[in-house]
Amino acid sequence: MVDVLLPRPTPAVITERETVSYDALIERVARRKQFLQSRGISRGARVLVACNHSLATVENLLALFEMEALQIPIAWQTPPKRDGDTRRNRLRSLSGPRR
Repeated sequence: MVDVLLPRPTPAVITERETVSYDALIERVARRKQFLQSRGISRGARVLVACNHSLATVENLLALFEMEALQIPIAWQTPPKRDGDTRRNRLRSLSGPRR
């Protein structure tokens, strides 16, 4: 009976599709961090990320923050037009499934 009276923890992220707790978000960010590291992303990297309003964008931001790397967001509808800009500025490009 007592636990009914205790406040429930608030969700970490709420999207149109799902609600994610802090524990679940921490696990998702850890998996995303492993994925990024497997792709050669490391401390100090500048990563160009095509973003939309999704949980994956939040995961990328937090994982890159933990890695001390910089996420450079661009709107997913307008990917970079010239690959030379990415190379010249030493940006890593990261793309994922579009939903």
